[in-house]
Parts: sequence; structure tokens; C-alpha cells
Amino acid sequence: ISNFAEYQFYKQFFSKLNVISGTSYSFSNIISELYGNHKGDNIAAYTQLEYKLFMKLKLSAGIRLEYNVLDDIADKIIPVFRSGINYQLRHGTFLRASFGQGYRYPSIAEKYAYTTLGTVKIFPNHEVKPEFGWSSEIGLKQGIKSGKLLGHFDISFFWSENTDMIEYVFGLYPDPYSQDFGFGFRSSNIENSRVYGTETEILLNRNIGNLNVNIGGG
Repeated sequence: ISNFAEYQFYKQFFSKLNVISGTSYSFSNIISELYGNHKGDNIAAYTQLEYKLFMKLKLSAGIRLEYNVLDDIADKIIPVFRSGINYQLRHGTFLRASFGQGYRYPSIAEKYAYTTLGTVKIFPNHEVKPEFGWSSEIGLKQGIKSGKLLGHFDISFFWSENTDMIEYVFGLYPDPYSQDFGFGFRSSNIENSRVYGTETEILLNRNIGNLNVNIGGG
């Protein structure tokens, strides 16, 4: 059983500054043979500012506070930040950049799942920690218009890093009930991770008589 409620406030100032603020609350009551019985609460509050400057430049920044409680065990209040910029270099050409943080609490399955899948066991890990990370991107989007041909080309470069990333790891673990050791999988905080690369996308559209043709790739 889960319940979710959210209140959001929006206000525009001087026709250039948009403010979006809100708060949310979710409650879960889980009854499961696989996970056991648990109760959880998540409370969050957030604010985001969007500012348009000189008609070509858009800036955004925001912060979100999260507070999580599982079975009366409370985690610390976590702030996460994000920011972004979008600039129109010329007609149909846009440059963008963004940076954002992320924080994920372990799921109930990752902490408490205890089962057997054929000959493989899944062990619980009550000590698994939340994972934290950040990601960034810079990209260029170019509009395409030639006669009846419309579309855009997009290229971006991204970089993200995570701390205490959670993955299921195979190994020899103690059974929490029999205290015997056995082979199986258990969610664990692995070493820090890093992902970086580039991405391209092109989308073209043209009407041919009554036929609308879209071609895309990436």
C-alpha cells in the first residue's frame, strides 16, 4: 500500500524569472513474504529558478532536500543541486550545458530480499549504503531547414561519476537465519564508477504529397 501527495507553487516575476517550488510526501506499507513487512516515509522539498536573459540566454538552478525513513531508521537530510544553461548562438543553433547531482536510497529489495532462484540464493544486506553521484553534459543542437525538409542535428558530450554504486555481487555470504555460509548474490556498494562519452542524433522530416516521412538515427 502506498500513498503520495505533492504541492507545487509556480510564480513568474518581471516576465523573466520563473520560480517553481514544492514539497512531496510518500508513505509505503509493504507486506511481503520475499522482503518481509516494512514501513517507509519519504519527504522532499524543492525549488527551481529559471531566468531568461537577453532573449537568447536561459539559466536554471535548483535544489532538492530529501529525508527518508525506513522502519523508524532515519537517514540524514540530503541536499542535491542542479544547474543548466542554454544559449542561442544564431538562428536555429543552440548551445547547452548542465550539471546535476543524484542521491538514491537502497530499495527494500536491495536491503531485505531473501529467496532462492533455482540453485541460486539472494541474500539480504541490511548494511548497504545509499549511492551518490553527479552528471554533466555539454551539447550543441542545430536546426535543419532546406525547402520542405525540416529537422535537427544534435551532438553532446557527457561525464558522470557515482560513489558507493549498488550492484548485486556474487560471492560467499552468511545466511542471516541459519548462520551457514552459501554462494549467491547480495547487493553491495562497489567501487566508485565513472561513465563518459558522446552521443549524436539526427532527425529529418518531409512531407511528400499526403505522406509524412520521418528519418532518425543516432
